[in-house]
Amino acid sequence: MPTGTKPGPNDLDRAIAEAIRSAMAGRTPPLRQADIERMTQIPQSSLSRLLKPAKTMTIQQLDEICSAVGIDAAVVLGDAMRTVAAQQALVARSSRTVPARQAHEPSRSRAPRGKGTSRASSRH
Repeated sequence: MPTGTKPGPNDLDRAIAEAIRSAMAGRTPPLRQADIERMTQIPQSSLSRLLKPAKTMTIQQLDEICSAVGIDAAVVLGDAMRTVAAQQALVARSSRTVPARQAHEPSRSRAPRGKGTSRASSRH
């Protein structure tokens, strides 16, 4: 990565933004970005980029936005991390393929030895 560039939003950013948008919509009446702008002093244009997400949110922004929405930033972050981990596990499981030859071959493991048939017990 070239010096001075920041990575774009990733799966965690998307999960955090989705959790915040969901909490905003769940309020009665639903919170708008303009409402959060008044409470946080984060410009609505920045909120829009953060909640799409087209921009990565800082911890300070996460804390301010979550406080304005009335949710715990630590809970949002933890839930988002679990969501991303679960998604990654599903992708990993679905990308594993068993070669056709192995899928139809019987196991080549040895049968368990009966009592008294081990090499050690056959030596007297």
